[in-house]
Amino acid sequence: MILPLTIFTQLATSCAPTVHVETLAAIARTESAFHTGAINDNTDRRRYLPRSREEAIALATDLVTVKRHSVDLGLMQVNSANLPSLGLTVADAFDPCKNIAGGARVLVAAYRTPAAGQDTQPALLQALSRYNTGHHAKGFSNGYVAKIQASAEQIVPAIRVDRTPSSGQAEREASVAPAPPPSWDVFGQARYARQYGGAVFGGSHPPAPVSPPPAPPAQPAPVRLQPVQMEASADAAASSQ
Repeated sequence: MILPLTIFTQLATSCAPTVHVETLAAIARTESAFHTGAINDNTDRRRYLPRSREEAIALATDLVTVKRHSVDLGLMQVNSANLPSLGLTVADAFDPCKNIAGGARVLVAAYRTPAAGQDTQPALLQALSRYNTGHHAKGFSNGYVAKIQASAEQIVPAIRVDRTPSSGQAEREASVAPAPPPSWDVFGQARYARQYGGAVFGGSHPPAPVSPPPAPPAQPAPVRLQPVQMEASADAAASSQ
């Protein structure tokens, strides 16, 4: 029941377009290791990895509806308390598309759009803290936000490889290179450099090479989680855990 990254990427793109797929993938890796049937019983502090969707639904139904436990469900570990507000049933939580969409909605509700011109990264990290704990800071102190960032370091390069265009497509796109991304968009800069060659300098097109002397390989830029792509309501704080 492990969902391949390529399939997760496709589902996240179509089922949860309001949050960048790379951010969702980092959450899913941290929460469930991409196991579609993962169950975490917060009440008994036990974790289950059922072998089938049917087994997961039966176990979760018993824990949630009979024993009234607080349980995190599926890929994004959506908490059982959030199911009614998300319009999901226990069975829905083990549908990959619905689970990803539900997790994205929880994250969007936790996101506070920063003022114009301000860096979006702190707001996103605080939203991730709320996703885990319901509090803007506790997810930092318990290590959750750091785990998400570590997951992004491993997940994002793989997603980038999956999205690399074919040689024919790259040749066509290289003929007319668009303006490069802004300096804060580390992911976008890396993608631009890979597709069109060169580095991004100050938001302009890269200068033509002039046979520079050999230099040691550049260290890769730290992975920067992508911002939520929809303004969230300031009243809608939510927790997945």
